[in-house]
Amino acid sequence: MTQSAGIITASRLGVRTQNAVNLTAANNVNILTGNVSGAGNAFTFQNEADGFAVGGIAANGTIFSATAGITTAATTASGAESGDITLSATAGSITISQNLTTGNATVANAAGVTTAKSGDISVTSVTGITGAGRLITGNASVDAVTAGNIDTATSGTITLNVTGSGDVGLSVADALTIGSATVTNNTADDTATTGNIVITSADRVNNGTPGSALDVSFGSASGGQTNTAGTLATTTDGGAAAAGEIRFTSGEALTLGALTTAGGT
Repeated sequence: MTQSAGIITASRLGVRTQNAVNLTAANNVNILTGNVSGAGNAFTFQNEADGFAVGGIAANGTIFSATAGITTAATTASGAESGDITLSATAGSITISQNLTTGNATVANAAGVTTAKSGDISVTSVTGITGAGRLITGNASVDAVTAGNIDTATSGTITLNVTGSGDVGLSVADALTIGSATVTNNTADDTATTGNIVITSADRVNNGTPGSALDVSFGSASGGQTNTAGTLATTTDGGAAAAGEIRFTSGEALTLGALTTAGGT
């Protein structure tokens, strides 16, 4: 599903399809939801005109099934990731009221190099990314029992970017969740790598309340000859103390990249 011309104006826009979604005009939508059921196909909704919410739409008879959040399908094909989710608005904020979830990637043993990769999630807005929904990248696993090649399992990365004046503030437990990466039957030099979380915020990063932490979760990287944990990196350019704060909590081990503020805490 590709938008080649025209503008979509709708209070609620629901998309259910097997094929990739690529809607990139200056559409004007209040609530967005979607389901991509075809393996390896992405969901892209970029350049929306004034901000929107990821929510849910009720069923409409046999025409449209009830749908909440945005999901992409699982994949079992080597070299084909499970489908990215990419959202952006050129003004306003994006509210994550329902979950964004990329499918799992589960690849069976095969001759030659085999790779399992779950989809990435990217959200870009001008004045904030907030809400009580979760962003979840799928698990990735590869069976590497056949020797002689380097097989890899890599889970997806989450990238959040607020370009104007606003916060990243997501209030739910495990708001940002990176899937696990697993190699089974490691033979030699096979690798497992979990995705990263990368946040750039115009102001602060927290759970929607100043002084309170945003909850993140990283799945484990395991089973490979080399197992690499994803990193958490964040930059804010808000003011001093809470105005430019970075606050995280996690029930799992964290590997920190650069945490940079312009004067915050």
